[in-house]
Amino acid sequence: MIRKTVKVLALTLLLTTLSMAQKEALLVGVSDYAGTENDFSDGIEQDIANMKSLFEQWGFKVTVLFNKDSLKLDNYLNDYSQNLKENDKFVFYYSGHGYQISDENGDEVDDKQDEILEPI
Repeated sequence: MIRKTVKVLALTLLLTTLSMAQKEALLVGVSDYAGTENDFSDGIEQDIANMKSLFEQWGFKVTVLFNKDSLKLDNYLNDYSQNLKENDKFVFYYSGHGYQISDENGDEVDDKQDEILEPI
């Protein structure tokens, strides 16, 4: 009887701990590339809205950075890296232009180009 009680308590503690894990999503959308002709139409905003809804349904706390706010990306990623724990879940989603730059460390054997995100 005692073993069964201990097993139930251990399982309850495990499930409680797992349910306390944070679920964070950072969504970045860039549609306005100031001073260029590379702007996107409303597709980026709709894309981010759809993903926000999806992640909220899955129980994530969602933070959205749009256009100029995307320049704060490093700050947000640093905050997440300092505050999230081992069992927490984190999702990063980007909708906008990407770009290629020359590979500097030799890991891109096929095309010798690294792919990067292009905030504003």
